[in-house]
Amino acid sequence: MKFESRYYTTKEMYKEYIFKVLCKHLTILGIIVAVCAFLLSVIFINESKLTVGLMLGAGIISLLTAIFTPYVTLKQLLDLDSKLHSGVKYEVVVTFDDKITLTEGAQTISVDYSQIIKYHKLKTCSVLMFSNQNGVMFDENHFTVGNKEDFDKFIHEKCENLR
Repeated sequence: MKFESRYYTTKEMYKEYIFKVLCKHLTILGIIVAVCAFLLSVIFINESKLTVGLMLGAGIISLLTAIFTPYVTLKQLLDLDSKLHSGVKYEVVVTFDDKITLTEGAQTISVDYSQIIKYHKLKTCSVLMFSNQNGVMFDENHFTVGNKEDFDKFIHEKCENLR
């Protein structure tokens, strides 16, 4: 085994992951669509009231989606985390050896290094993404085997598809 990280997930970890990784593009896109809809409704203010109303409605819906989706996602993730282990908080153990293996309670997933496409270093944790919506979360500050300085070099060598 080359590296091992042991930690307990926190609400702050999940929140940062959701806001900065999972919902980042949705939030940006929602704000852009809302701004465009509001600008178009101003431009066409003297035209059809129906058109202006539809554009304002689309802008409001886009803005509300951009604002509330991360919070709803966080609540769903916290509820799922609690139900998955019957409310018990287990230590998460992530090992980096022949494969990346994450174990939390009785749940285990393994990912090949070739599947990793993105590496996000956040304040509360780091995430190795193996799809646009799925990743392996770990805490670089809690390596029990290896250290974060050596890990950065190691992970970039092992993950040939890393962006």
